[in-house]
Amino acid sequence: MALNKKIKEDINHLISKFNFENYFRNKTILISGASGFIPAYLVETIMNLNPSINTKVIALVRNQSKANKRFSHWLQDIRLKILTHDVNIPFYSKDKIDYI
Repeated sequence: MALNKKIKEDINHLISKFNFENYFRNKTILISGASGFIPAYLVETIMNLNPSINTKVIALVRNQSKANKRFSHWLQDIRLKILTHDVNIPFYSKDKIDYI
């Protein structure tokens, strides 16, 4: 799913106004409910950061097919990992997670 032009402009504005690179360089961020409106916005913002800062996103979702459709433009990017998981069950990751 391609991003709406207005949302893309908003994300670019956020990135230009805040120095995310200092906080997120070489970090992994876990986002639960990643297909939801606000969490998906977070995923999009982080994924639109400069790839050279090597920020990774682990997106926890309930519905893999919905997430694959929502983030179809990122599925080939190794910085995004989509995992189906029920947050009522403890989550354990082999990846080091820096931010939740």
